[in-house]
Amino acid sequence: MNPDHNDLSGTSPAPRRGRPRKDKSPCSIEDCEKTSTRNVDGARVCETHRMQSHRKRPGLCTVRGCDGPVSLGKKRTRRYCSTHSIRYLTDKPRKLDAALAEVADRIGIDNATSINCWMEIGEVGRANVEVDNLRWLITRFLWTVHYGPIRGKLELHHVCGNSWCLNPSHCWPLTGPQNKRIEKRLGDYKGQLLLSRFAPITESFDQWCRANRLDHGMIEAIDSGARHYIEVQ
Repeated sequence: MNPDHNDLSGTSPAPRRGRPRKDKSPCSIEDCEKTSTRNVDGARVCETHRMQSHRKRPGLCTVRGCDGPVSLGKKRTRRYCSTHSIRYLTDKPRKLDAALAEVADRIGIDNATSINCWMEIGEVGRANVEVDNLRWLITRFLWTVHYGPIRGKLELHHVCGNSWCLNPSHCWPLTGPQNKRIEKRLGDYKGQLLLSRFAPITESFDQWCRANRLDHGMIEAIDSGARHYIEVQ
C-alpha cells in the first residue's frame, strides 16, 4: 500500500519547551520606533535610549557598554572608570603632549644602579604631574600612556625595589595583597636581577624615550634584536 503523501499528520515539529517567547515591545520613548531591549527605571527602552540614560548617571563611566564606577572626570560630561583612564588623557592631546614634555625634563638617571632607575631631578618623594586639572603620579601617568590602563584596583609594583623610581618599565600591575606579600620579603627579592635581564618595553615607550634622550635600560638589547617589544594592554 503506497503511503498517502497528502497525509501530513505527525510531521509537525515538537512543541517548544519552556516559557513561550514574549512579543518584542516597542521603545517607550515617544516617537521612537525601535524595539526595546532593557528595562530602565521601570520603562522598556531601546539600546540607544538606554545608553543616553546611562551617560546621565554621574556614578557610571560614559564609555558605551561600560558600567564601571567613575574615577576620572567626576564633574565632567565625559566621565571614565580606571579601565578607560586613557580616554581621559587622549581627550585633550595638546595637554597630554605638554605633560609628557614636562615629565621628560624632570627625569634624571640614577647612576648608582645598573638597571636605569629614573628619579625626579632635585626632588624627594612621590613625583606628580598635572594633566587637564587632574594630578597623576608620574609612574602611573607614564604607564597609562605607554602601556595601557591600570585596570580595577591594581597597584604598580616596583620590580626594581625602588619605590621612588619613575621608570614605568620597572613596574608591573599587581593586586594590593600581592604587592604587600612581596614587600614583606624584600630581603630575598630578585627584582633587580630580573630587570637586568629583561624589562618590558612597548614600542610607544621606546620611541618616547629615544625622542627625549632617556635610557630605559633596554635600548641596546632592542637595537641588537635580543629583545622585542611587548603589546600594549
